[in-house]
Amino acid sequence: FVGAISHVAPDRGFSKIECPDCGHEENVYVNASVAAPTMFSMGDVVAFMLHVSPKGQPQASAPIFKLAGHPVGHPPNGEVPGFGEYMGTITRTLPNGTGAFLECPALEAEHGVEPYIHSSVMQKSGLSVGDFICF
Repeated sequence: FVGAISHVAPDRGFSKIECPDCGHEENVYVNASVAAPTMFSMGDVVAFMLHVSPKGQPQASAPIFKLAGHPVGHPPNGEVPGFGEYMGTITRTLPNGTGAFLECPALEAEHGVEPYIHSSVMQKSGLSVGDFICF
């Protein structure tokens, strides 16, 4: 999921993420064991995986990615930058270990093939089957 930091409480050991698309009305809780609150400022754009606590509350899982900067040659114009044009989930790896495939309906519709990720990208990024990525 992608959201924005809505609350930072370093003294209490947590942050919160506003994410209307995560399927929960309340903001997503981020424990300091997942990401240090001192790493965030209000409004920072982050990407994260979500799990639900035993109490039914939405919580972020590690890793959390913080968006920084803007594309070269494109100064900020007041718009919130994004993590990428496409989003998808890694569905399976090839038996020979040379890469993996991604479920991304938008990219499949555009190019007519299932997106592929090279094994070097998988390894350097620490990706595995089931991971959700923006690209």
